[in-house]
Amino acid sequence: MRFVLFSTSSCAFDADSLDIRTFPLRKDVWAQLAAQYPDHEFIVATMPPGMFLVDSGAADVPEDAAVSFVILQQGTVDFVASQIVRLNPDIALAVSFWVAPYDWLAVRDAEIARILRAAGIRTVCQDEETALCCFDKFRTHQKLSSLGFPVPRAVFVHHALFWAERGHEGMQVNVYKEYVLQEIRRLRPPLVIKDTVGLSSYGMEVVTSHNEARAFLCSKKNNSDRLVEEYIPGLQFGAEIHRCGDSYVVLPPFLFSVNKYGITSPKQSVKIGPVHGDAFCLPALRDMLLRLAGTMHFGAVAQVDLVLSEGSWFIIEINPRLSGMSETYAAAQGRSLPRLLVENVLQVAPAVPPMGYVCNMKLPLQPPGRLAEIAAQPSVRYVHQILNKAARQERERGYGEVVFGGCTTKSGLLAQLEELADRFPDATEPLFLQTARDLLSLLPD
Repeated sequence: MRFVLFSTSSCAFDADSLDIRTFPLRKDVWAQLAAQYPDHEFIVATMPPGMFLVDSGAADVPEDAAVSFVILQQGTVDFVASQIVRLNPDIALAVSFWVAPYDWLAVRDAEIARILRAAGIRTVCQDEETALCCFDKFRTHQKLSSLGFPVPRAVFVHHALFWAERGHEGMQVNVYKEYVLQEIRRLRPPLVIKDTVGLSSYGMEVVTSHNEARAFLCSKKNNSDRLVEEYIPGLQFGAEIHRCGDSYVVLPPFLFSVNKYGITSPKQSVKIGPVHGDAFCLPALRDMLLRLAGTMHFGAVAQVDLVLSEGSWFIIEINPRLSGMSETYAAAQGRSLPRLLVENVLQVAPAVPPMGYVCNMKLPLQPPGRLAEIAAQPSVRYVHQILNKAARQERERGYGEVVFGGCTTKSGLLAQLEELADRFPDATEPLFLQTARDLLSLLPD
């Protein structure tokens, strides 16, 4: 069987400015998978940076690799789909990732998958309606509310209507703005104000009063459609849902750390899990996410942001693509991510494979040699770093992350955390170390 694992992008990739390092090397991961499944052929077809699929941001395609690498050229959906059709796959598997400023690549990959299906090629991918619904946070909120899923109470703010008085000198009252501000006063602070189509939590604001919400919305910072939500207090989690054949698998959730505003930050979040135990109401979560998967018709992998508040689960956001959790889940199962994705299609693994405790922790930017040293530690499963050499501000230069563990006990994971801190004191930050310790304390013994 010939597998084509494909992904696209909507942004130009500057190989001179962006330095992407991943350990173990992707080409080695693919070599292991090819050796394990010699009866299958694997082709990687991607656009730079080729996240999850290639090394060095697809700048250098290995000539001696055990699988074929095809760097797709930017173009229309029809053109990209035609390039994949020429590869004559039996199965085309979307490995959608994210880009800034809009997290919309799942929509593009879904369009390509539709063309591939029309050409008689079996695809594993989100459909267009699901991808588009999850891309727009307001549409997501509307959909989930209509289906009876627990979500925060929220008010949508249409940007053009909120500023309708601009260019209309005779307008004395903006009725829409008046209505929206009255609706927001019915929400319970604190409130989260988010861009409806932005990437992750970038640009998100947390305000503690209605007056603060009004001040933000009436300021120059409000330059797009917004969703104003009640902040749900509680522990924050993430979980992935994988499609395996005609059924879905809900993987047990991971605890997420939060920043000083009480929200997860992509470049600062620590993730630990998977969680077990009666305190986390996991049967209710599993039932809810299985219903979500069936209702939304997820095609491949979807990641769900969650809050557990006073024994009840709330859905905050859905990402219809691979996520920052995907490599962490693979590490917890002792598998590479490509192997996990392929075995989901082949249905050769248990429905919910056994998982050890692992931790995903951010690192300050490191020289390549130090990254390799960290990756060589017995406890380390995965190391990744993105460095933007052209960044003008320190916070935009990038980040690193390490996934370690595989332990059967949280005490074992804590010992590995302390060992990393002792071995690499200059490569681990006290804030992240303490955050990981705090999250570990929440896991059952």
